[in-house]
Amino acid sequence: MKIAFVTLGYSPVRLSGLDNSGERLVSALLGKGHNISVICGGPKDTEEIQAQAGLEIIRLPFGSSDWIGFSWRAGAFLS
Repeated sequence: MKIAFVTLGYSPVRLSGLDNSGERLVSALLGKGHNISVICGGPKDTEEIQAQAGLEIIRLPFGSSDWIGFSWRAGAFLS
């Protein structure tokens, strides 16, 4: 199954404890054979340390906006 997982932070850019929980969820879903696209915030030039088969990490910049602005950009990206 293809899954889009939207979260503010994903390793190595973690912003809260929810990001840690999200990473564990993504890891469990990858272990079940799902393909996951993680849409998260952070600089596009972030060196990804979570490279795994079936995992795509898409970074959207935060800019000067807050989480509402990020949510809007993530929704527009998925449309």
